[in-house]
Amino acid sequence: MKNKRHDIVWLFSCFFALLMIAGCDNTIDGFDEDGGVGGFSVYGALDYSKDVHFIRVQDLSAPLLADSVAELDVEVSLTNVDAGITETLPDSVIVFDDIATHNFRTTMDITPQTTYRLKVEDDEGFTQNFEAITPADAEVIVSPTGEYTCNTVIRITFDPVQSDELVQGKFLFSFRGADITVEADVEQNNGVARIIFQPKDIVARGIGNAFECGLDVSAFVLKYTHIGPGFEEILNDFEGLGTEQFVGLFQDNITFSFSQSQ
Repeated sequence: MKNKRHDIVWLFSCFFALLMIAGCDNTIDGFDEDGGVGGFSVYGALDYSKDVHFIRVQDLSAPLLADSVAELDVEVSLTNVDAGITETLPDSVIVFDDIATHNFRTTMDITPQTTYRLKVEDDEGFTQNFEAITPADAEVIVSPTGEYTCNTVIRITFDPVQSDELVQGKFLFSFRGADITVEADVEQNNGVARIIFQPKDIVARGIGNAFECGLDVSAFVLKYTHIGPGFEEILNDFEGLGTEQFVGLFQDNITFSFSQSQ
């Protein structure tokens, strides 16, 4: 699982950075039953911390050129399977570096531990379905609270986190004009996930040197993502055909400030 989680961190970093453009690899192919190129790929996340969601749909039989995919004759609908609610999503075309991408918008209320089905149907009746399940609504507990020093041991607990869900995080801070990112170490077992750290260790990992209290870093942000069931299947699919990157999740940030004293 450790190696898979390392790959997941890379996958979702790429996934969210390129969600509104062409995806991580413009050469991804799918295959129809006759061995030719066909079907659709989707890139999108249903995040119940947000009110608006965009899902990119790509026709795998069309080259990624602005003049060739400006028209996409499909109907895309999203269904809350648990509630039986369906809505048809409007399309918007975004052109980036001469590549046209179709991004379908929804304002459907996204709730925890819910199954959503995305249906893509073309004008010839070919239909493809994709499913995403949102994670549990975990309580996030930070201990201790109050003022921190660079030596304080800080524990963040996410409860509950189901065995088929994943929590990942990264610390962001600035150091002498440079933006630094440090991946968080997450322990996940017995229905909970934990991140335990000292500020000085996070800064030291980021700047590549032992951090002494008194250097000019006094705050950082933890950006965390709680991913719903199916993330392993997404990773396996990405390593194979790469035709489905549709997932339920929750994202948020926690800001930590600390004094530079011992």
